Amino acid sequence: MKFSQKINHISSSYIFCWYHIAILYDCDYFKKLGGVQIWLDAALFPLAIVGQILMTFGYRSQWVAWNIINIINIIIWYNQFMVNGTSISLSMLMLQIVMFLNSIYGSIIWLKKSKSYTI
Repeated sequence: MKFSQKINHISSSYIFCWYHIAILYDCDYFKKLGGVQIWLDAALFPLAIVGQILMTFGYRSQWVAWNIINIINIIIWYNQFMVNGTSISLSMLMLQIVMFLNSIYGSIIWLKKSKSYTI
């Protein structure tokens, strides 16, 4: 059995369970570091791993993961800008907005190409 076939057999509940365990572990880690937005920060890393695995195997649902990551990043940097008001926070907020628009564009292109290849 090929590795890609083995990945297809992993149940979604198994991935869902490990994703939440990783978030809880990251929350504890970020809390020890004195983080403020620990739930948002903790959700990014496991979601990025899921998105990367989906992208490696060419699944369309990878774009859902990347869009959610970008939305969470926009929320994080918006909150930072509202608290600090620094130009660094504003530039990071603008960067995250551009990355979100890029991921929307990428998902539209991907979906158009995948529809043209269907039999």
